Amino acid sequence: MKNNFIAISIVSLGICILIGSWLIAEGFKEVNESVPTTTIKQVDFSKAQLMTTKEVANYLGIDQEEMVKLGPVGGEGYTSSILPYVKIGNKVYYSKLAIDMWLQRGESVSVE
Repeated sequence: MKNNFIAISIVSLGICILIGSWLIAEGFKEVNESVPTTTIKQVDFSKAQLMTTKEVANYLGIDQEEMVKLGPVGGEGYTSSILPYVKIGNKVYYSKLAIDMWLQRGESVSVE
């Protein structure tokens, strides 16, 4: 009698574990379906990703003087820029990907 009770308990426990696992899996499916998927843009790192001021001016089709106005402005320790940039030492570089994203946003800029 005692052996039958243990066997029935083990089978009941196994069935409960299977049902619980199935319910959890169904819950994960519902959560995954409700979360919007995002597309990851693949970046080609075989091409140069950082550009100089002159290269960005050529890329945007503007004069280098106009490009200087779009670049970093300010004193030591504080700089602001219309275009996103990276400063390495004393040199300023612009990320091609960041410039493309800036252009896609379509923000209007007025530079005097």
